[in-house]
Amino acid sequence: GRALGTDYYGFRNRFFDYTGAGGEPPYQTTIKSFSDTKIHELIAPITMRLKAKDYLDLPKVVHNPIKITLPPGLKKQYDTIEEEFMLEFPTSTVMANSAAVRDHKLRQFLQGAVYSTSNEQAGSLHRLPRVIQPIHDLKAQVIKQLLDTAAGRPLLVAVQFKFELQILERVLKRKVAAITGATSGSQGKRLIQQWNNGALSLLVVHPKSVAYSLNLQFGGNQLIWAALPWELDLFLQLNGRLPRIGQKADRVIITTIGFRNTIDEKVAAYLRRKNATQEGLFNAVTTK
Repeated sequence: GRALGTDYYGFRNRFFDYTGAGGEPPYQTTIKSFSDTKIHELIAPITMRLKAKDYLDLPKVVHNPIKITLPPGLKKQYDTIEEEFMLEFPTSTVMANSAAVRDHKLRQFLQGAVYSTSNEQAGSLHRLPRVIQPIHDLKAQVIKQLLDTAAGRPLLVAVQFKFELQILERVLKRKVAAITGATSGSQGKRLIQQWNNGALSLLVVHPKSVAYSLNLQFGGNQLIWAALPWELDLFLQLNGRLPRIGQKADRVIITTIGFRNTIDEKVAAYLRRKNATQEGLFNAVTTK
């Protein structure tokens, strides 16, 4: 505690401003000028970072962003959710009671469907079960194209919502191996073994199910993000499953699929900013 203090509030008040507009809620935490440099200086003498790539012969990582455009009709629906926090379909309605929920609905929309409420249940006083409102399969079509041009090389595809697997299976017209929150431990181990043995041409995963402490480098060298997560740690950890010792390819290709002028770009920009801040800290304590 000598470097940064012994309690959270002391640390926050020393290096950050915690205020709202006009002194009113909601409050935001913003770092004070030059505090980042001061923090780096304080922890550098007691911190050491060793980067694996500086000591191990690892394959090169190539980032491949694919940007697509929403057709006008879909863009109009997307804008309606963004501006009005709701969108009515013939059989269901999408409702958002906050900006956070609205953004979550926008991300669902871009992945091909939204969880909505059946119009038949409108006005009910009971908790309403959600229904899946299909919208499009544009990202699934991109994944199909990538699979068709992969020349037999296996693809690892990261998704965010359960319905993405259903949409992809409809587009590919076949069942797809998947590891998600609903996958049992034994089934997950079996699928990972099949992937690493080269028995799967396509494995769909949810990042939280496979991002940590797993070796996936034996099964392929291509990762596709159908949707980026808000969590930088999940993004970096899943990216790190392929460029590891035992990877036979000389490069790992990480592809991201995103719609232009949508929240997809907002998430990507957020991850870049957060990673830049994290790398700034890491670089300050890296042992050369």
